[in-house]
Amino acid sequence: MKFMKPRFSKGALYGGRGPLLFLVISALLFIFGQSLDEVVKPASAQSLEVDEKVVDENFDLQTGYRIRRYQAAVPQSPPAGSRVWIPQIDRLVGEEHALLLDVSPITGAGYDPQTGVWRSSKVHKSLPGAIWLPEVGRGTIDNLVARFFSDNLARITNGNMERPLIVFCHADCWMSWNAIKRADQLGYKRLYWFPEGTDGWRDWDRELVSVLPTPIDVKALN
Repeated sequence: MKFMKPRFSKGALYGGRGPLLFLVISALLFIFGQSLDEVVKPASAQSLEVDEKVVDENFDLQTGYRIRRYQAAVPQSPPAGSRVWIPQIDRLVGEEHALLLDVSPITGAGYDPQTGVWRSSKVHKSLPGAIWLPEVGRGTIDNLVARFFSDNLARITNGNMERPLIVFCHADCWMSWNAIKRADQLGYKRLYWFPEGTDGWRDWDRELVSVLPTPIDVKALN
């Protein structure tokens, strides 16, 4: 008996089994809750979505302030004002009497609610002539600290909203970013951001000096 060699046309291969195989795969993906696009999505795209979610969680979506992970890489530009480097700081301080505003956090137990004195556990060094207002750069601050910030800005500028303010803390510190945003919302017009802060000043072989935090006047603010 002579056996005939089976013959398959291209239509039989791609028009017969092909669609059936595609339907089976699609059904399995549907059962496991995935689409074909999700299966073939590059790993980089998936990780990008995760990264964006993490970034969003670091900010208060209503106020725009950074609320966690304050020690992290900062953007190139501030939320208000402009970025400056040491030669510009020298000129602003020397020629325009700019104020140096250190907003580094306190290392310690915060302020004493009875006296308003900041309880710092170590010496803090800053730029010569800087005014240290601790904790005003956090994303969420209580009403007392908010008034402490606004009242001290009014005091040191003598109510002049055009007085140049140079805001800083240390390198990769979001608290200076928050503080300059807060000063802008209070109406100050000439704001300068020094994101390298005390680290950049020291690395440029500039002197750092010990400074004391400005106390909170709890009696006046309560």
